[in-house]
Amino acid sequence: MTMRPKKLLAIAVLLIFAASSSFAAPSPTESMKSTIDFVIATLADKSKPKSARRAIVIEKVRSKFDFNTMSQFVLSTTWRKVNETQKKAFIEKFSSTLEQTYASRIEEYSSETVKYLGEEIRGDKAKLDTAIISQGKDIPITYKLLLAGDNWLIYDVVIEGVSLARNYNATYGEIIHKEGFDNLLRRMDEKLAQRAEEKKK
Repeated sequence: MTMRPKKLLAIAVLLIFAASSSFAAPSPTESMKSTIDFVIATLADKSKPKSARRAIVIEKVRSKFDFNTMSQFVLSTTWRKVNETQKKAFIEKFSSTLEQTYASRIEEYSSETVKYLGEEIRGDKAKLDTAIISQGKDIPITYKLLLAGDNWLIYDVVIEGVSLARNYNATYGEIIHKEGFDNLLRRMDEKLAQRAEEKKK
Protein backbone atom coordinates (compact mmCIF):
# COMPACT_ATOMS: atom_id res chain seq x y z
CA MET A 1 0.00 0.00 0.00
CA THR A 2 1.38 3.42 -0.95
CA MET A 3 1.77 5.88 1.91
CA ARG A 4 -0.52 8.90 1.83
CA PRO A 5 1.20 12.12 0.62
CA LYS A 6 0.32 13.95 3.85
CA LYS A 7 1.88 11.18 5.91
CA LEU A 8 5.05 11.31 3.82
CA LEU A 9 5.28 15.05 4.27
CA ALA A 10 4.59 14.74 7.98
CA ILE A 11 7.40 12.22 8.39
CA ALA A 12 9.79 14.31 6.31
CA VAL A 13 9.12 17.40 8.38
CA LEU A 14 9.07 15.67 11.75
CA LEU A 15 12.38 13.94 11.15
CA ILE A 16 14.29 17.22 11.20
CA PHE A 17 13.03 18.69 14.50
CA ALA A 18 15.98 18.47 16.91
CA ALA A 19 18.57 20.44 18.81
CA SER A 20 21.19 22.56 17.07
CA SER A 21 24.92 21.97 17.49
CA SER A 22 26.88 24.46 19.59
CA PHE A 23 30.16 23.71 17.79
CA ALA A 24 31.46 24.55 14.33
CA ALA A 25 28.93 24.01 11.60
CA PRO A 26 28.64 20.33 10.67
CA SER A 27 28.09 19.28 7.08
CA PRO A 28 24.46 19.25 5.92
CA THR A 29 24.47 15.45 6.06
CA GLU A 30 25.93 15.39 9.57
CA SER A 31 23.48 18.02 10.72
CA MET A 32 20.45 16.22 9.33
CA LYS A 33 21.54 12.77 10.47
CA SER A 34 22.03 14.04 13.99
CA THR A 35 18.60 15.60 14.12
CA ILE A 36 16.89 12.66 12.43
CA ASP A 37 18.47 10.20 14.89
CA PHE A 38 17.23 12.35 17.76
CA VAL A 39 13.68 12.50 16.45
CA ILE A 40 13.51 8.81 15.57
CA ALA A 41 14.61 7.96 19.12
CA THR A 42 11.97 10.30 20.52
CA LEU A 43 9.18 8.87 18.37
CA ALA A 44 10.22 5.30 19.18
CA ASP A 45 10.20 5.90 22.94
CA LYS A 46 6.81 4.45 23.82
CA SER A 47 7.53 4.91 27.53
CA LYS A 48 6.41 8.50 27.03
CA PRO A 49 2.80 9.39 26.23
CA LYS A 50 1.97 10.77 22.81
CA SER A 51 1.57 14.29 24.19
CA ALA A 52 5.05 14.21 25.72
CA ARG A 53 6.65 12.94 22.51
CA ARG A 54 4.83 15.62 20.56
CA ALA A 55 6.02 18.33 22.96
CA ILE A 56 9.65 17.21 22.72
CA VAL A 57 9.55 17.27 18.93
CA ILE A 58 7.60 20.51 18.55
CA GLU A 59 9.90 22.32 20.98
CA LYS A 60 12.63 22.08 18.34
CA VAL A 61 10.62 23.31 15.34
CA ARG A 62 11.29 27.02 15.49
CA SER A 63 15.02 26.55 16.07
CA LYS A 64 15.44 24.27 13.05
CA PHE A 65 13.38 26.00 10.36
CA ASP A 66 14.20 29.34 8.79
CA PHE A 67 10.60 30.54 8.73
CA ASN A 68 11.63 34.02 7.59
CA THR A 69 13.31 32.76 4.42
CA MET A 70 10.60 30.18 3.86
CA SER A 71 7.91 32.85 4.17
CA GLN A 72 9.65 34.96 1.54
CA PHE A 73 9.62 32.00 -0.85
CA VAL A 74 5.97 31.25 -0.11
CA LEU A 75 4.78 34.83 -0.59
CA SER A 76 7.09 35.52 -3.55
CA THR A 77 6.47 39.05 -4.94
CA THR A 78 3.82 39.74 -2.29
CA TRP A 79 6.59 39.79 0.34
CA ARG A 80 7.91 43.07 -1.07
CA LYS A 81 4.46 44.65 -1.13
CA VAL A 82 3.40 44.11 2.48
CA ASN A 83 4.61 46.06 5.50
CA GLU A 84 6.72 44.79 8.40
CA THR A 85 3.69 44.24 10.65
CA GLN A 86 2.05 42.09 7.99
CA LYS A 87 5.27 40.15 7.41
CA LYS A 88 5.61 39.42 11.11
CA ALA A 89 1.98 38.31 11.32
CA PHE A 90 2.39 35.98 8.35
CA ILE A 91 5.57 34.37 9.69
CA GLU A 92 3.87 33.72 13.02
CA LYS A 93 0.74 32.22 11.46
CA PHE A 94 2.64 30.23 8.84
CA SER A 95 5.02 28.69 11.37
CA SER A 96 2.05 27.82 13.59
CA THR A 97 0.29 26.27 10.60
CA LEU A 98 3.22 23.96 9.87
CA GLU A 99 3.67 23.11 13.53
CA GLN A 100 -0.02 22.34 14.04
CA THR A 101 -0.35 20.35 10.81
CA TYR A 102 2.52 17.94 11.39
CA ALA A 103 2.43 17.71 15.16
CA SER A 104 -0.92 15.94 14.87
CA ARG A 105 0.67 13.26 12.66
CA ILE A 106 3.51 12.16 14.92
CA GLU A 107 1.83 8.85 15.70
CA GLU A 108 1.80 7.95 11.98
CA TYR A 109 5.54 7.36 12.12
CA SER A 110 6.06 3.59 11.91
CA SER A 111 9.79 2.81 11.94
CA GLU A 112 10.61 4.08 8.46
CA THR A 113 14.35 4.36 7.83
CA VAL A 114 16.35 7.05 6.05
CA LYS A 115 19.11 6.90 3.43
CA TYR A 116 21.46 9.83 2.78
CA LEU A 117 22.16 10.10 -0.94
CA GLY A 118 24.40 13.14 -1.23
CA GLU A 119 24.73 16.84 -0.59
CA GLU A 120 25.54 19.90 -2.66
CA ILE A 121 26.84 23.08 -1.03
CA ARG A 122 26.93 26.46 -2.73
CA GLY A 123 28.07 29.23 -0.42
CA ASP A 124 25.65 29.47 2.49
CA LYS A 125 23.05 27.24 0.84
CA ALA A 126 22.90 23.48 0.52
CA LYS A 127 20.74 20.73 -0.91
CA LEU A 128 20.61 17.35 0.80
CA ASP A 129 19.08 14.39 -1.03
CA THR A 130 17.64 11.62 1.14
CA ALA A 131 15.11 8.84 0.83
CA ILE A 132 12.64 7.40 3.31
CA ILE A 133 12.39 3.63 2.99
CA SER A 134 8.80 2.58 3.58
CA GLN A 135 7.10 -0.68 2.66
CA GLY A 136 10.01 -1.58 0.41
CA LYS A 137 9.84 1.65 -1.55
CA ASP A 138 12.33 4.53 -1.60
CA ILE A 139 10.58 7.90 -1.36
CA PRO A 140 12.96 10.71 -2.42
CA ILE A 141 13.09 13.73 -0.15
CA THR A 142 15.32 16.76 -0.64
CA TYR A 143 15.99 19.29 2.10
CA LYS A 144 16.97 22.81 1.07
CA LEU A 145 19.14 24.37 3.75
CA LEU A 146 20.56 27.76 4.64
CA LEU A 147 23.61 28.19 6.88
CA ALA A 148 22.85 30.51 9.79
CA GLY A 149 25.83 30.85 12.11
CA ASP A 150 26.84 27.28 12.94
CA ASN A 151 23.52 25.68 12.06
CA TRP A 152 21.90 24.50 8.84
CA LEU A 153 18.28 25.67 8.76
CA ILE A 154 15.57 24.33 6.47
CA TYR A 155 13.71 26.64 4.13
CA ASP A 156 12.04 24.04 1.89
CA VAL A 157 11.31 20.32 1.73
CA VAL A 158 10.79 18.60 -1.63
CA ILE A 159 9.03 15.21 -1.62
CA GLU A 160 8.94 13.19 -4.83
CA GLY A 161 9.58 16.38 -6.76
CA VAL A 162 6.87 18.39 -4.98
CA SER A 163 8.05 21.46 -3.06
CA LEU A 164 6.38 22.30 0.24
CA ALA A 165 7.08 26.02 -0.26
CA ARG A 166 5.72 26.01 -3.81
CA ASN A 167 2.57 24.21 -2.69
CA TYR A 168 1.85 26.90 -0.12
CA ASN A 169 2.82 29.57 -2.65
CA ALA A 170 0.15 28.29 -5.04
CA THR A 171 -2.52 27.98 -2.36
CA TYR A 172 -1.88 31.30 -0.66
CA GLY A 173 -1.21 33.10 -3.95
CA GLU A 174 -4.69 32.25 -5.19
CA ILE A 175 -6.26 33.58 -1.99
CA ILE A 176 -4.21 36.79 -2.15
CA HIS A 177 -5.18 37.30 -5.81
CA LYS A 178 -8.89 36.83 -5.14
CA GLU A 179 -9.31 38.22 -1.63
CA GLY A 180 -6.22 40.22 -0.67
CA PHE A 181 -3.42 39.67 1.84
CA ASP A 182 -5.36 40.63 4.96
CA ASN A 183 -8.04 38.08 4.11
CA LEU A 184 -5.32 35.45 3.80
CA LEU A 185 -4.22 36.25 7.36
CA ARG A 186 -7.84 36.03 8.51
CA ARG A 187 -8.34 32.66 6.85
CA MET A 188 -5.11 31.36 8.37
CA ASP A 189 -6.38 32.40 11.81
CA GLU A 190 -9.68 30.62 11.19
CA LYS A 191 -7.92 27.43 10.14
CA LEU A 192 -5.63 27.49 13.16
CA ALA A 193 -8.61 27.99 15.47
CA GLN A 194 -10.47 25.14 13.79
CA ARG A 195 -7.56 22.75 14.24
CA ALA A 196 -7.15 23.81 17.86
CA GLU A 197 -10.80 22.93 18.49
CA GLU A 198 -10.42 19.58 16.75
CA LYS A 199 -7.43 18.79 18.95
CA LYS A 200 -9.61 19.20 22.06
CA LYS A 201 -12.04 16.50 20.90
